[in-house]
Amino acid sequence: MSALIVNFRPSEDGEWTEWAECAKPDAAPMFPSDADTVAIEAAKDNCRACPVLVECLEAALKRGESWGIWGGLTPDERNAIRRNVTRQARRTGEPRATAAELADEAARKFTADPVESEQTGDTEAGQLDEAAGQLVSAGAL
Repeated sequence: MSALIVNFRPSEDGEWTEWAECAKPDAAPMFPSDADTVAIEAAKDNCRACPVLVECLEAALKRGESWGIWGGLTPDERNAIRRNVTRQARRTGEPRATAAELADEAARKFTADPVESEQTGDTEAGQLDEAAGQLVSAGAL
């Protein structure tokens, strides 16, 4: 049995949504099944070319989006960012990073050369966890 895949068209108030790659008619579906790794990668590839990647991820982090690929990240990857930042803030006593700070750092990691990431053995989630840790260490949180 296959899941119904809906091609997402952003509809919130943010002006950035009109520039999103996922809003184009021929865009990859942004709400693939969790088990459909090919569709997830296609959606992430679409995000890599998106001029509003950071704005999208920031909006998803602010709203706590629990479905779909937003800013190039799956719900599990976005949850990992929030969870790790919260843990580190509790541990260090420092304030948490803003959604904008988290989105900037995560987008930088997401758009990094994938060959370089594979050579270091890092997964995307691991890179995002590391980025959150660096923000805490740098006092940005």
